[in-house]
Amino acid sequence: MLPLGELRPTPDVGPGPRKTRLTLEEQRTMLTLWSIARSPLILGLNLTMLDAETLKLITNEDLLRIDQTATASRQAWRTGDLIAWTADLPQGNHALAVFNLGDVSSRVTEKLTTFGLAAGAWHTHALWSSRNEAAMTAVDSTIPPHGCLLLLLNRQ
Repeated sequence: MLPLGELRPTPDVGPGPRKTRLTLEEQRTMLTLWSIARSPLILGLNLTMLDAETLKLITNEDLLRIDQTATASRQAWRTGDLIAWTADLPQGNHALAVFNLGDVSSRVTEKLTTFGLAAGAWHTHALWSSRNEAAMTAVDSTIPPHGCLLLLLNRQ
């Protein structure tokens, strides 16, 4: 179960009704990991009490497309508190997720080939920041604590 949003009438642990104990960044990280691993997205929340942030998370079409259409996923790289996973998508496209397991922000600056992706430029869409780049060949991003970067990569 993915503990998102409002956990009423009673959560499985702790006192009565409450919101998830996960920060928004941690909720994004959890959904990203479940999606890139092609896992079932079973929500443990009260759908009648959705707030705008939670609704935006669970209805992200790109995230759902990764979860539903990826044909393979794998851990591609790890250094310190940073771990990267890739997923193969239809038409030769890919998803790349970089997770920060640490308690402080961490910067990743790596060529896409480091993650097992083909050399060359990729059209890139960063899901959580809604940034687009037309010719990306490397990742250069600061990831917040317990946060992640999720990219859709399409061949140019």
